[in-house]
Amino acid sequence: MKIRIKALLSCLIAASVAVGAVSLPASADAAYQVTVDASVQSDTLLDTFNTLNSWFYKSDWTSAASGQPNGYFADNYPFVQYVRLFAATGGCYAGYAGCNDRDLFVDPANASTMTDYKFDDLKAAIQNVLNKGLKPYIVTGNVPLKYSTSPNIGGFNVNTRPPADYTVYYNYIKALANSLVSQFGAQEMKSWRWGVLSEYENPDWFWDGTGSPNAAASRTAYFKLYDYTVAALQDAVGAGNLIVGAHAMAVTPGLWDPRDLIDHCATGTNYKTGATGTQINFITASYYDQSPGNYTANSLPTVIASLRDRAITQGLTNLQVGVDEGWFLTDSGGKDLYSRSTGTGYQGAYLAKKNQRDRRQRHRLVFGVGA
Repeated sequence: MKIRIKALLSCLIAASVAVGAVSLPASADAAYQVTVDASVQSDTLLDTFNTLNSWFYKSDWTSAASGQPNGYFADNYPFVQYVRLFAATGGCYAGYAGCNDRDLFVDPANASTMTDYKFDDLKAAIQNVLNKGLKPYIVTGNVPLKYSTSPNIGGFNVNTRPPADYTVYYNYIKALANSLVSQFGAQEMKSWRWGVLSEYENPDWFWDGTGSPNAAASRTAYFKLYDYTVAALQDAVGAGNLIVGAHAMAVTPGLWDPRDLIDHCATGTNYKTGATGTQINFITASYYDQSPGNYTANSLPTVIASLRDRAITQGLTNLQVGVDEGWFLTDSGGKDLYSRSTGTGYQGAYLAKKNQRDRRQRHRLVFGVGA
């Protein structure tokens, strides 16, 4: 039996990371042998996990990060380039039932003022990300509670409802971006990424409707949210200094077809400016296998191709397509893997093989790891 040496080494390395050194029992049957033909070379398996997801940046990237060595990622995980700050601009505040502290105000409960902005914690987190030699990927979109007429806390403990006044929300995002430009400069911010919501067609993250989620109303509300957010960032940072996109669920059916956003950004009427189209530099999906080897609904190549093909059809040939988060939902025994970890040694090899396959298909994958 011939085994391609690079693939073998990648699998052994991945297994070693998961379960320690690889060894064979002394009683192994001598009839089983592995023959390696070093002259047969396969693809080099490169690191594709360039983005670290941070679910709650205030606990991860403010005071806790300040005490960590600046060279940690460069020394240990040099392939990590970005830190994705989930729900970075709002959707909850401490003291509201079921909430963490995310809204960026002096008094997030005081609806008599809409402009008591307080961006200190987010700016401190971004500074720590930069100090570690990384770049921020700032996910906006979950609307501060006092900006929604009827806020609703969804399955991810954030407000899922749109703003009552999109101009008020535009002013909020623009004020944040202006504050960041003042501290960090537009030239530095050219290397950052911005997102508008996570899994935008997932009603656990965002919806609109009368009392319950409505597909058409939710789609329109998201298009408005995206257009007003991008306009605010462009007006503060400059379109040429901006990398902005959106994260779809895509792997399983959502409230509406996520490819509709591609159509809107290519040929739709911008709800903020009235012009045709809206800037979009990338679109990403979630990708979760139900368990190792068992798809949730679609294979990864199918998910990527569905977004990429629509972009090409609409003339957005430079649109980057990738994956913002993913793993296994359960292990082979059905145990939930909310921590994104498992003790089975083949998981690393399985992911390495999946990444190799998708590199062959020339997909640009932006995998986020951790949560």
